[in-house]
Amino acid sequence: MPTLKEILPEAGTLIALDPEELGAILLRVLVDRKDNNGMFHPGNFESELFPTGVLTGSVYPIDRQPEILEAVREAFAWLEGQALIISPDSSNARAGWRRLGRRGRRLATVEGFEAFKDASMLPKNLMHPRFDGSVYFNFQRGDYQTAVLLAFREVEIAVRDKSAITDEVGAKLMRRAFDKDKGPLRDPSAEEGEREGRAHLFAGAVQAYKNPHSHRSVDLKPGDAVDMLLLASHLLRIVDRLEPIAQQ
Repeated sequence: MPTLKEILPEAGTLIALDPEELGAILLRVLVDRKDNNGMFHPGNFESELFPTGVLTGSVYPIDRQPEILEAVREAFAWLEGQALIISPDSSNARAGWRRLGRRGRRLATVEGFEAFKDASMLPKNLMHPRFDGSVYFNFQRGDYQTAVLLAFREVEIAVRDKSAITDEVGAKLMRRAFDKDKGPLRDPSAEEGEREGRAHLFAGAVQAYKNPHSHRSVDLKPGDAVDMLLLASHLLRIVDRLEPIAQQ
């Protein structure tokens, strides 16, 4: 079991870390603790770094104690906020004891925490409600290709339902639905160039992001997938606000 000092020998490096970065390291330090049935106490952990009433033997320089303990407390607070550490039971919880939760144990490896960081990149509060199910689930499990495919499929479904065009798919559906002169989803109050641009936007998004994922395997980075899902959410919200124009 590595100690915090072994992983972060320099006090300055520890202090410079953000709570989630130091929290990831604390997981690695805490995961193999076998005493107290795997429980640990944040206060006791602080005492290990800076033993009370002892002038020597501190793990880190005593003059950096306030900064180091503040960083460690922030990291513990972040771990608890993410449900990575939990109360072991009601009686021990009142005394301040904690243990790693299921996800905390999975993420205690470097690889596990990197996967967690990738999954955390998707801001769920910015996603369209239609993505709450399979789109969000597939992103969280790392299947970015499926998440993007399903997201733009939702865009296509929404456009088809709102426009009542049932005999077209993909980019052809988008261009017909948003045709600047006669599309049922065109915005008559917008300038001609803007109406044309919206048709290009929807058609181009489907061609660029739905079609490739439908026909071949695409290696997506999590950040790229987030950008695509945000775009799909934006397109869905545009459709939500539209009132179809009856065709003559």
